[in-house]
Amino acid sequence: ENLTQGLARLAGNRSNEHLITRFGKDSNARDLYEEVIYGDKQEDVIPTGLLTFDEVNGGVIRGSLFTIGGNSGAGKSQLASSLAVNMASRGYVVVLVPLEMSEKEMAGRIIANVTKLDSRRIILGKLTENEKDYAFKKMRQWEKRCAKRGGSYVIYKPDTDVTIQDVYAVVDAMNPDVCIIDYVTLLAEEANTDQWKQLGHVARIGKINAENNNRVNILLCQVNDDGTIRYSRAINEHSSLSWVFVANAETKEQGILPIEQTKARNQDQFPFTLGINYAESRVYDLKEGGRNEYKVREPDLGGVQNLAAESDI
Repeated sequence: ENLTQGLARLAGNRSNEHLITRFGKDSNARDLYEEVIYGDKQEDVIPTGLLTFDEVNGGVIRGSLFTIGGNSGAGKSQLASSLAVNMASRGYVVVLVPLEMSEKEMAGRIIANVTKLDSRRIILGKLTENEKDYAFKKMRQWEKRCAKRGGSYVIYKPDTDVTIQDVYAVVDAMNPDVCIIDYVTLLAEEANTDQWKQLGHVARIGKINAENNNRVNILLCQVNDDGTIRYSRAINEHSSLSWVFVANAETKEQGILPIEQTKARNQDQFPFTLGINYAESRVYDLKEGGRNEYKVREPDLGGVQNLAAESDI
């Protein structure tokens, strides 16, 4: 019996040795703490493109689960699409998985974000000929800018019900820097599983997958009017970073998103406010400079009559 137990321990130590880090006696940690102390941290953080957050925390840490929660119609999808555009523009590969909207609807929102034209008029085909030429030109410029930096915005639209494992099986093959799922309650559920357990399971898989692939996994979820994540607190518990906001008639009229960070592991946890233009599917900074210096940026629609003359994004 002792011999059997000893052999089992030996086999366990041998197979798991690469998973164990020792400090002190028999140390194998030098390379690790040398990298932590002296290594370049830029590759460990992916900027959101929102100065309000990035100037404090740098961006979102790789290997983390980032959840975004908003009440119905608050702007979750607009925020996710803005993040995807921002990150792709900075040279990152972003995969967005829309489980509610069609591919054309998503493309319309990307075009609106890049061109600052009304997404509804884009999707319904109500742009003037001049606006169409302008939109096409801007999109070509934006695509070239992304490609030059190595970035891309990928839409993966499943044609059947999919589980979180199904989604990641496809996404992992693309090896992106960021994966966004919009949104979690539309994922297929396992049979005979309560929804709160299912969502906790989804968040856990999202966290593990992010760590294993050294990427940022973003999950969009619904919140109640009091700001609590609907159906499952486990989503927030598994998250490394969590932004929650509740929109009402007043905030929509003002065009603002008051963000509460309910989780910010290894980062500064603070509330902040972003601007949102629902028509343009665009979320942007309300401030420039320090955290307490706010300057409203007027949307730059350009003169539609002269849009074709614009040459830069």
